[in-house]
Amino acid sequence: MTLFGRVSAEPRYWFNAASAAAEGTEWKYAIFDSLNAKWVTESDGNPVTVVLGRQDIQLGEQWLVSDGTPLDGFVDQPLRRPELSPSTPRTSRRSSTDRLQPTGLPRRCALPILGSEARAAALTEQDETGVILYASNKSVAKMQLDGYFMYKGDDRVTARGYDADIYTLGGKIAGTPAENWQYSAEAAYQWGNRRD
Repeated sequence: MTLFGRVSAEPRYWFNAASAAAEGTEWKYAIFDSLNAKWVTESDGNPVTVVLGRQDIQLGEQWLVSDGTPLDGFVDQPLRRPELSPSTPRTSRRSSTDRLQPTGLPRRCALPILGSEARAAALTEQDETGVILYASNKSVAKMQLDGYFMYKGDDRVTARGYDADIYTLGGKIAGTPAENWQYSAEAAYQWGNRRD
C-alpha cells in the first residue's frame, strides 16, 4: 500500500487593492490538495488498482473532467474520489470507475482545513457530485480506443452557482499509422438540465 499527501495554500500580496482593507498580505487557509491510499492487487492474474481519497485525475485529454475556472485559481484541482481500475495486460485493456465529490466550501470537505474557517471562501460556485465510467483498449496494433460515460450533479452554494444534472457519452480514437505520423479524434454528446 502507498500513502500520498500534499498541502496547498494561496497567500496573496496586494500592491494596489480596490480597498484599503484588502491592501498588504492576505493570508488564507491551506487545504489538503491530495491525501490518498493506493493499493495494487491481482485478480485472475491481472492487476487491479484501488485508490481511495483526495487525488488528481486525468482521463484521456482531460478536457471534459478538469474545471478550468476554479474560484481560488489553482488550489481545488484534485477531486475526492474512490477509484477502481482493473486492467488486462494481455490485451492492453484498462477500465476505471470513479465517484467524484468536490465541495464548494472547504470547511464542508471530509478533510480539515489548516487555518481560520472565517477566511474559508468558496472554492467553486456549487457542490459537485459525479460518476465516471471510462474504458481504454490498446489491443489493436498502433491504435487506442476509449469510451466513457459521465454524470455530474450540481447543488448551488454561492449566488452565482447553479443546480444541474448533466450527462456525457463519448469516445476517442488515436493512433500512429506510420513513423512521425499521429492522429486523434474525440467526440462527446452532452445532455441534461441546468437551473440558474
